[in-house]
Amino acid sequence: MVVKMAIERDLMEILAQGVHTSSELIGLLVRKGQSPENARQLLSRQSNKNGVWRSQHLRLPRDERLFADRRVVGTQPFFSQVGEKLRATGRLGLARSVGALGAHGLLHRTDLFRLLAVAPVSDVSPEQLRRGPSYETELRSLEELGARVIQRGTALESLIAPETTLRADNLDALASTAIQNIRYEAILARILSERLRRQNVLSWNRIEVPDLEKPYVIFNGQIFSAYGFSYLGPLKRWKEGANAPTPCPVVIDCYHGVCSLPQVDSFFQRIDRATIRRRKQQPVIGVIAARDFNRDAWEKARHGSLMTVSFRQMFGDEALDAMVQVEHLLGGFAQSKPEESQERFAEIAKLMDDLKTNPVIVDLRAIGLEAVCALILQSQGFVSPELGRIVPWNNTTRDVDVFAIRGDDELRIIECKAYHRRKSLLDSDVNKFFTQTVPALKAWLREKDRHFTKCTAEIWTTGPKGKNAELTLKELSRPRGDTWRLRRMNEMYDEIPKRIRERGMRLLETIALVETDGADEEVDDRK
Repeated sequence: MVVKMAIERDLMEILAQGVHTSSELIGLLVRKGQSPENARQLLSRQSNKNGVWRSQHLRLPRDERLFADRRVVGTQPFFSQVGEKLRATGRLGLARSVGALGAHGLLHRTDLFRLLAVAPVSDVSPEQLRRGPSYETELRSLEELGARVIQRGTALESLIAPETTLRADNLDALASTAIQNIRYEAILARILSERLRRQNVLSWNRIEVPDLEKPYVIFNGQIFSAYGFSYLGPLKRWKEGANAPTPCPVVIDCYHGVCSLPQVDSFFQRIDRATIRRRKQQPVIGVIAARDFNRDAWEKARHGSLMTVSFRQMFGDEALDAMVQVEHLLGGFAQSKPEESQERFAEIAKLMDDLKTNPVIVDLRAIGLEAVCALILQSQGFVSPELGRIVPWNNTTRDVDVFAIRGDDELRIIECKAYHRRKSLLDSDVNKFFTQTVPALKAWLREKDRHFTKCTAEIWTTGPKGKNAELTLKELSRPRGDTWRLRRMNEMYDEIPKRIRERGMRLLETIALVETDGADEEVDDRK
């Protein structure tokens, strides 16, 4: 009995010095005179007993566990020491998450997806899950370390560090701020993707961008801000016997603040997991963008041959502030009253007016038109207008700019074409919207048990309608109960709420004056 107590005392003395892996503990006990076998039996016997904490869900390579004095579990020193052990043993995703939680106190689940280099089970195939741990598995490990989930299962789901200095009565408000930052990043990803598309770095059609509900995309089982494909000459490849070239994938990460080294590291790990097959990495372009970069992050990105984009240098602080306001407006339609939305829009319209000589206005023009359309629907009694919804269509997807339902029967769908005042609607605009986007949204709504009996579908443009577009619309077969229309900017005047009518029309006029050098033209990527 005396010997047993002495051995247990040795164990507690070791644990008092900090967190240890099972192999480290065995080695230290052997140094104190125990045989390896006795040391292993002691750890098995004392696991989660008599003040000893052993990790259950969190497992290291070779199924090792972490051990600690139970009295320190969940403290900040414990959390910091666990992070060091995770880095040393190659559990890099968890190590990054632990470090970020210690630094910020709270992380939205999208931040966790990226730091962990995992995706939700619902978004990946069983084969992709076998390539690494799932989000749910890693989340249980973080909870075991003392972190706490708030708003579980909702869009606000976030993780709070143990012993955080954040006020408990303000956690839901903090979670709301976290999702606003993530949605802001979704807008940045959309704007950056559009710019790369206009520069012909990204192909026109083969691009996936996030929406407000799901502010990320999945590429080969990994989370990114956006992705697309490039047909630039040196990047495309020809396979033997193929009639068309194989494009190069382009994956994009966007951050609203200063990009850190762990964020760059996680980007590299996600690229590896998404593109390495049979120990060989497929060619891929990585684009990482942020308001700015700290030196370590920039150096790592540069040496890793990533394309780095500083939003502050590209657009300026005023433009970025305007984009923050845009996110607040777009993300707030579901909760805000019409007068609140209109007040915020008035602020945004003024900011955009001040920015009319800034190149960012080209990128914000489509979002500005969608905001005007959503405000009009909201003022007409349509509940919670939705913007940027991506819905399935056959083996691909379609983007729905704005839609809303009034009462239990009336669906309104609007396609927004932020065109120059001399650019007419294209035949392809009309065909694609009315024969693909509209039926795709209807099918998606019915699948979600969202009911309607009649539908008004319209294309709103800041340019001319064009005779060809009108003729094309007349030739299409329209379902009974549907109303289909093409509308110009001057037809929107009476529908814009009075308190923002002047600002709204000025914004539409600014959009119509933007030159796009043909970037609005529809391009077929099927080479």
